[in-house]
Amino acid sequence: MRKERQGKNSKIFYNENMSKDITLELITKEEVEETGRVYKEVFGASSFNENWPVEKAVDFVTYLYRVQPDLFFVAKLDGKIIGGIAGFIKPWLDGNHLADCELFVLPEFQKQGISKLLSKQQVQAAIEKYDITVVEFLTGNENEFPFTYYKRCGFEKSHLVHMEIRVEELLKKF
Repeated sequence: MRKERQGKNSKIFYNENMSKDITLELITKEEVEETGRVYKEVFGASSFNENWPVEKAVDFVTYLYRVQPDLFFVAKLDGKIIGGIAGFIKPWLDGNHLADCELFVLPEFQKQGISKLLSKQQVQAAIEKYDITVVEFLTGNENEFPFTYYKRCGFEKSHLVHMEIRVEELLKKF
């Protein structure tokens, strides 16, 4: 069972499966590097098996922070960052979308409700600040996780297809 209370600049959750409180806070500039290291660890250990160099992970988290810092939340346990969620607002014909969300939690803390806490915090903030109508993001569907997690949350495949090509290959086609 989770209990929630409001802290000065954060939401604090007590999870009976853990001995300590989990806090959800907006990321600070000083936490970007630590968060980048967590991001690298999460995606290196995930089913995506993305081997991010630390400096590239920090660059990516820095980018996410610069794009929309008011919707970038981190989860902390004993003051240590254990996960995060970032995304940005995209104006669209049916209203504002919360788009390109990046959700990550260290493997040893997964399946304990932290992803859901982070997602809920971000969506509530985006509704309050930007009156969002849709949440959208990319995820892999070749592996069971995290695709099954998102399906359990009610997300459905859209009519859109993500496409990509390496620049050198595209230039050959022109």
